Amino acid sequence: MRRAARLITAAAVAAPFLFASPAAAHSTDVLVFATSSNAPTVREIKGLGFDVTVTTKASDFTTKKLSPYEAVVFLRDGEVLDATQRAAFEAYVGSGKGFAGVRSAAETAGTWTFYDELLGARVTGTAAASAGTVTLTDPAPKTFPLTEQWYTFDTDVRGKQHVLATAAEKPVSWCQDFRGGRSWYSGLSVANRADSRQHLLTGIRWAATGKGLDCGATVESNYEKVTLNDEPGEPMTLAVLPDGRVLHNTRGGQVRMYDPATGLSPVIATVPVYVHDEDGLQSVAIDPDFVRNKWVYIYYAPRLNTPVDDPATPSVNEGDAPATSDDPTTWDKFKGYNQVSRVKLVETPTPHLDLSTEQKILRVDTDRGICCHVGGEIKFDGKGNLYLVTGDDTNASGSDGFTPINESPTQGPGYDAQRSAANTNDLRGKVLRIKVKADGSYTIPDGNLFRKTSQTRPEIFLMGLRNPFRFDVSKTGYVYVGDYSPDSRVPSATRGPEGTGRWIGTDKAGNYGWPYCYSPDLPYIDFDFVSRTSGAAFNCKAPVNESPRNTGLRNLPPVRTPQLNYTFNALTPCPGAYLATPPTTCGFQWPALGTGGVGPMGGPIYRSSQVKGDHEFPAYYDNTVVFGEFTRDKLFALRTDGKDKLLAVEPMLSSFVFDNPMDMEFGPNGELYVLEYGDGFFRANPDAQLAVVRYVKGGRAPTAAASATPTSGQAPLTVAFSSAGTTDGVTLAWDFDGNGTVDSTATDPSFTYTTNGVYNARLTVTDSSGRTGVATRTITVGNTAPVVEVVTPANGSFFAWGDTIPFEVRVTDPEDGPVDCSRVEVTLVLGHDEHGHGINSTTGCTGSLPSPADGADHAGGYLFLGVSASYTDRGTPALSTTGQAIVQTWRQQAETAQVRTGTASAATNDVDGDQHLTAIDDGDAIAFRPIDLNGVDGLTLRVAGGSATTVGAPRAQVEVRLGSPTGELVTTATVTATAGTGAWASQRFPISHAGGEQTLYLVFKPVAGGPATNLFNLNWVEFD
Repeated sequence: MRRAARLITAAAVAAPFLFASPAAAHSTDVLVFATSSNAPTVREIKGLGFDVTVTTKASDFTTKKLSPYEAVVFLRDGEVLDATQRAAFEAYVGSGKGFAGVRSAAETAGTWTFYDELLGARVTGTAAASAGTVTLTDPAPKTFPLTEQWYTFDTDVRGKQHVLATAAEKPVSWCQDFRGGRSWYSGLSVANRADSRQHLLTGIRWAATGKGLDCGATVESNYEKVTLNDEPGEPMTLAVLPDGRVLHNTRGGQVRMYDPATGLSPVIATVPVYVHDEDGLQSVAIDPDFVRNKWVYIYYAPRLNTPVDDPATPSVNEGDAPATSDDPTTWDKFKGYNQVSRVKLVETPTPHLDLSTEQKILRVDTDRGICCHVGGEIKFDGKGNLYLVTGDDTNASGSDGFTPINESPTQGPGYDAQRSAANTNDLRGKVLRIKVKADGSYTIPDGNLFRKTSQTRPEIFLMGLRNPFRFDVSKTGYVYVGDYSPDSRVPSATRGPEGTGRWIGTDKAGNYGWPYCYSPDLPYIDFDFVSRTSGAAFNCKAPVNESPRNTGLRNLPPVRTPQLNYTFNALTPCPGAYLATPPTTCGFQWPALGTGGVGPMGGPIYRSSQVKGDHEFPAYYDNTVVFGEFTRDKLFALRTDGKDKLLAVEPMLSSFVFDNPMDMEFGPNGELYVLEYGDGFFRANPDAQLAVVRYVKGGRAPTAAASATPTSGQAPLTVAFSSAGTTDGVTLAWDFDGNGTVDSTATDPSFTYTTNGVYNARLTVTDSSGRTGVATRTITVGNTAPVVEVVTPANGSFFAWGDTIPFEVRVTDPEDGPVDCSRVEVTLVLGHDEHGHGINSTTGCTGSLPSPADGADHAGGYLFLGVSASYTDRGTPALSTTGQAIVQTWRQQAETAQVRTGTASAATNDVDGDQHLTAIDDGDAIAFRPIDLNGVDGLTLRVAGGSATTVGAPRAQVEVRLGSPTGELVTTATVTATAGTGAWASQRFPISHAGGEQTLYLVFKPVAGGPATNLFNLNWVEFD
């Protein structure tokens, strides 16, 4: 629409600045609020094709004068508007119109709350001009160079605004739907280049029309996470059916199916499996033609005749393969296999997997009785090809945190990954690709790595993988896989790179190097485990497998490059860190990943064109792979080109808790289903769950939370229910017996079950808009769950590496009476950060388990031992309970404390550990949990800080408290100065307190005459 008149700018504006540009064909009318200094930017805006009017007068902000415009572009701060003008502009935005702020629109801090919220962030500093790189994130990831006076903003808008561009990993442009209108801001200058102009064009167009961007796509209040099943057992994988039901399995063999119609997740099959360490039922998946053929695929360890523990010999576990032996036939009886099979899902009389329909498809030979790296997940591409990932079936211990290539004839085969991952005639440590035929046999698709020969397996698509635990395959055949790494936190000139998680995207067959290389430029160093001497770095261009256990080719394909490498630390591994003299410093290619443990979970790729639903993820995430970091409880968005190019890494749903994400899948409705393992190991953790994440722009459903006490027992059984944790202001409807009738609307009702059976109590909550949330609890009447308690060792007590850990387990079960101790299974777990590896196990109520000689194989990170005891009763249905105790090392590295407030980590020059805590200020704290102080009478702090002139003077205080930073004070330790921040000293302080599990806080305080900040550095804390 052409106007009869235009607003006229102030006379002070230069002549070219006075007149509106010619009307664009689409006649998008925008008002530019500027000053004379903004002339270059105005010229750029006029050149974008909008119908532009320019004003410098605040008096033009009236309801009448603003109404013709679709958007107002601020090139200056809005603080110049008076109260009446502000009210007019607020009404303008509220009427559905747009705001676009450029650069200095955010420079002045003021008192206009509306404007502050409209902008999202204010400028707090401006740097001198310097070259940098801008990463555009929407509408498609792209980078371009820019010389800019970079702004510093008062807040990070991620999660609250939709970020459109970043520089140095900080948001510099963003947008949001705001109070009925739209807000877009860019802190970038309008440079004379195509990228910059396109960014400005896209932003103003969206502010004016709402087209071209979805500015709610990464605003986290537009998402909801709903728990579907918070009693999933020990969860492994999930598979979403076309009708929205969700299969999910436990390692112990149970397959559950969540039904959205009922909110229930009953067990629909129990697959008999061999369980030892990580072995069991690894995966469930559905056929691409499931609607017609009902095939469900499983990957599991059949029981076979593998040795198991004999309860009559509590001092030895016959189910554990020996680590060493002079008899090479010792390990023959532990030879086994994992199997890919498929079975039918039958709907009547109730949905169940009919195990009698099993078709056995593929076997993967394994060495049983050891830990670790089973891997094992199944996916399909658009051609119906089946892909299976397999781990290298090699012990995570025994190689000092580097590559396990122990060729000693007296060492167990499970300590040499050359026999598996590097073996072209072995299916372990691989991605396999086959095409299953109607009778369960299979053919080999074109393009796999090898043809069938006496030394090669044609099923191999990718080789040289360590533990490719989770992955996905696109319809077009691109594989996206995460691969776990060894655990050393630092590189070694005599052993190789530090622990490196990696993510691979490819549709081409290839070798990814393990155990010789982790990328073409990251070779490991050959190492003789008998003589403990190092050789040369492996040749990644032409690796050679000379292991006596190799049954495949000697000369291997060259090592290919993964798309993403990351470590425990804030760096991307580089060869110069350990191959150069002196070592060089590595950069950090993907800083959005941050630091922490390394647990890469290769998740699903999203395509909005392939889904349809009311709450599907926005198109912003097209071609994005959802990457789970198991040890960091986080998700990341890996933005790709839809093929094999990684364009950007972004935090994803950071305000949500993903408690050890175990598996993820987009359903046909475009919603993200997440299976969370929870905190713990080899058990049904209380915080494990199956959940779904939905894009609910415009409003979340209410949260339903239900608890019940007790959940099992004999009839008549009175159960007290609670809705604590449920969203306020909703109506409640309890159905206690699952018959579809509302039994109560009370907040905390009770119900008495008079008949034996298994009941699924259901709480449905409804808000004022009609949105609902559901929570369920399973109540078993007629059998009481056993109580399993690890009496010894006490939770939070201490051990030294090499100790034999005595245990006592107390089990009570009212129906079973005196417990058969041979049915009590006890496992010793080596815990590392957020995950654990079973290292040996036995049966019995008492006994002992040997601990490793040291924890060097998992060097760095938080290390502990766990004693896990489980018992399954004889009732109907049988109920299982697991009890666990954590045993701590006497020396705790400060940087891996389970709780940290304030402080920072830095590489240490001390003789023990890789890092220490620094930047310790008043009120900062760390905490260790669980800790049992029974028998502890001393606490030693390894500290550094001070100068040659202050040695021995009081430097700071450390308050030792229980439960919280303000909890019961146990003691106060006064740390004295050392000769400098790199001059380390061990200072011991007496401590005494009654035993019992505690969270032990160390709270840091200044002292008179000491520093007010940077109190001291702390490397470790030792109990004695």
